[in-house]
Amino acid sequence: MQSVIGVSSHNPAGPLSLLARVPRLLKGAAVEGVISTKRAARIPAMRQKVFMVPMETAPAVLAATRNEAPYRSALRRAGINEEDYKNLRREVLLAAGFPKTVDEIHDALRSAPEDLAPVLNAMCSEGVLLRIKSPNIRSNDFTYAATKVWVGKEMKNIPQDQALAWLAGEYLTAFGPVTYEDFAWWAGVKPDDAANALDAQDPASLADGLMIHRRDERALDGTRPHLGRVSLLPKLDCYTMGYAPTGRARFIHSSLLPVGYDGVGNAQPLVLIEGEVHGTWSFRGAGDRITIAIQLYDAPGPRLQAALEDEANLVGGFLEASSVTIEQERVARPARKTAVKAPPRKALKRGSQKPARRKTVRRRSPSGSSPRRTRASGQRRTPRP
Repeated sequence: MQSVIGVSSHNPAGPLSLLARVPRLLKGAAVEGVISTKRAARIPAMRQKVFMVPMETAPAVLAATRNEAPYRSALRRAGINEEDYKNLRREVLLAAGFPKTVDEIHDALRSAPEDLAPVLNAMCSEGVLLRIKSPNIRSNDFTYAATKVWVGKEMKNIPQDQALAWLAGEYLTAFGPVTYEDFAWWAGVKPDDAANALDAQDPASLADGLMIHRRDERALDGTRPHLGRVSLLPKLDCYTMGYAPTGRARFIHSSLLPVGYDGVGNAQPLVLIEGEVHGTWSFRGAGDRITIAIQLYDAPGPRLQAALEDEANLVGGFLEASSVTIEQERVARPARKTAVKAPPRKALKRGSQKPARRKTVRRRSPSGSSPRRTRASGQRRTPRP
């Protein structure tokens, strides 16, 4: 989890993202284990979406991406003023001394609003309340607990600019090569703030406005295509959600973007073959029977077909199915428009400041980064704030 900073808290997307990177992962280790042992936390993070992140980095991630304005607006729309919120906040913290469902918290309050969600969301954005567990791997009905009681201490208060600079360094290592635009989109911060945070890391510049952490330059030179690798990436996977729309050409052709992403930019379940999107997938079923439907744009060879079936069975077993049925069909590839040579990508404008450039410009390895990427040994990560 730490190698990708965090995964979506949405079930079963988050656990399936971990499975795509750790094939031998057990369901309990992916969800109940890391949460129950307090090794991970669910917090509002990048783009104000809820992520599951390592507990040790949660304060820095929360501080770097904090934006309480949307949550305050939701409170006002619900008719909850500042004084009401303070009173409800105090009561919720008293009620949620150990993990409780929304209904249990609601019943414990003296004068609870009909919809408690805006209050709970606002408290989570402050870091004083945490989402804990759901009934099963496919449910998103989380229990809640006060951070101070569950963790044993409050979230560390870190200045946002300091935390964002740290997050930029982690992002460079997890997703590099990247652009200023990629980081601004992924983190959900203002372009100038994103650029300042990246510049603080003094990244190495590549071609076309791309940059990478200097400690990862040698590892980048050693990357190779992921031959024979097949991954069934879930909706909202951290890799497919790791770049701005203009930066996704490294793994998906532009003609497939309307299929790979919905209208608001959320990644759909995708079939990644040797580092490139070759189709989509979905699952349906209940209990111990699951059907995994796979739609491919090209017929895979015997070796890739076997890898695809192994991956589908792995996913089915992870979702607690004793019987997995695979439905596979070949679908027409969306028409590819005539390619128009685009000018080199430029970094975001930053007033009078210019992005750091090295005298020697090298081109990026064609393989890029993808799930299950390994990092060179002996590297030292940027210290957390």
